[in-house]
Amino acid sequence: MKLCNGCNRPVDYSVCTVVSTNRISPRFQKCSKSIPLCMTCLDAFVAGGDVQIAESLRESIRPAFTALVQHVETSFKSQQVR
Repeated sequence: MKLCNGCNRPVDYSVCTVVSTNRISPRFQKCSKSIPLCMTCLDAFVAGGDVQIAESLRESIRPAFTALVQHVETSFKSQQVR
């Protein structure tokens, strides 16, 4: 059984973030790793931005964002070579 990232209770939800480019065609997207949360912790985060959960979400977004930026840069470089 998965446990909540905020309090170690059983998980009710998994939260992930999709980072997507805009104004670039085709659109590139990367998904963060999911953060397992119970209803109480997710509700607390949504209501007031629980710091521990916010940090977990921020850390999960970072690799997705980095991969997306690298992918976009590589794509533009290959288009310029053509």
